[in-house]
Amino acid sequence: MGVGDIISEARYNQLQGRISSLVGIGSGDKGYNQIVACNPVSVGSTVQVTDMNNMHTDFQKVYVHVNNQTSGTINTVATSNEIEDGLFTAYETLIIELEMTDLYARHVKQNLNQLALLVYEMEQQVHGVEHLSLNQSTILSN
Repeated sequence: MGVGDIISEARYNQLQGRISSLVGIGSGDKGYNQIVACNPVSVGSTVQVTDMNNMHTDFQKVYVHVNNQTSGTINTVATSNEIEDGLFTAYETLIIELEMTDLYARHVKQNLNQLALLVYEMEQQVHGVEHLSLNQSTILSN
């Protein structure tokens, strides 16, 4: 694929699958369970302006969810001539960032859950010891 060439449906579909797994249901603990705007294109089809703009919508959904602002590195398109390698490279770079951020967020969430469980267990031990001490001192004083 040369600079300025219109992107292939295979390249589009690969990226569409990656963003769909973040926006939609995904698998395991991956996916925001939102409606996916972009759809795969049929083999042999040309990627249309609507396809790219729907993909842009999905990218912005994830980016805003993570960063509380829209991304300035990707744009919508007005004509099919804009659906070319340079634009697509920006999308491919951004999907890596979004996937890494999602992976990091899931890792942090898992660690926070483990920390919360540990704190809970420690509180139970402390309260259990305090109750035990109180019961022992009550017994000893009687």
